[in-house]
Amino acid sequence: MAERRMFAKAIIGSGRFLRMPATARLLYYDLGMEADDDGIVEAFRVIKTTGASDDDLKILCAKGFVRILSDELVVLILDWKVNNYIQKDRYHKSIYSELVEKEEVSCIQPVSNLYPESIQPVSKMDTEDRLGKDRIDQDSIGKGTEATAPEPVEEKPDPVPYAKITEHFKKLCPSYPSIRGITGERKVKVAARWKENPDMETFDTLFRTAEASDFMKGQNNQRWKADFDWMMVAGNFMKVLEGKYNNRQPEVRGSFDTDEFFEASLLRSYGPENGGERK
Repeated sequence: MAERRMFAKAIIGSGRFLRMPATARLLYYDLGMEADDDGIVEAFRVIKTTGASDDDLKILCAKGFVRILSDELVVLILDWKVNNYIQKDRYHKSIYSELVEKEEVSCIQPVSNLYPESIQPVSKMDTEDRLGKDRIDQDSIGKGTEATAPEPVEEKPDPVPYAKITEHFKKLCPSYPSIRGITGERKVKVAARWKENPDMETFDTLFRTAEASDFMKGQNNQRWKADFDWMMVAGNFMKVLEGKYNNRQPEVRGSFDTDEFFEASLLRSYGPENGGERK
């Protein structure tokens, strides 16, 4: 049995196919991959191994993509001839071909009858293409033998300014452990942050904010201290920019108004309930 299977765009790109639920479309692909050289497959086994449902198979039947041949859910892919053809020297007749013959479906045909004359077997096309290339190679021998210098290849600058990021970090974050360069896993993280924020101004803001944070520099209960790699983690990168680790100002628990306090004291001492009069 052939090891490769194909799916024609005329089938899987049609509205009839695309209107089906995604699960039914996936089942069609799985059935096509597991089918024998005549487009026959045991759907029950495919459904159980892929986690598809019986409803998906019913949809494929209703839409005319497959036909159930037996109670054991042996099915025939009706568009098999459009999707695939098997060369005669590789073709293996299906063990369920008798079921197809009973259904009077003429899918078991010689390979030469599967496609119109305008469609040539792949083996023939490959041979002609290969011969054409060989002729071109032979014709080119002796022509243009003068050696030509290869054109200089212009080196494209690295889209991520790793060197500049390293330089700015050292300059703007002197309180943190220095880094020698950006390589390996660190390079992957920096590239991801740059893709999200492709400008040095954002990185400079990050570094300045980190340098101003006492918490990140170790003034916390755990004596924990951040570093460059920690800052390049996606969540940490955004938290620093959002000011989550900025220094906190001492909270003022209300203000004190001396005039209001004095007036309240007078009322308590000389108010009507104490024999005083309100003015």
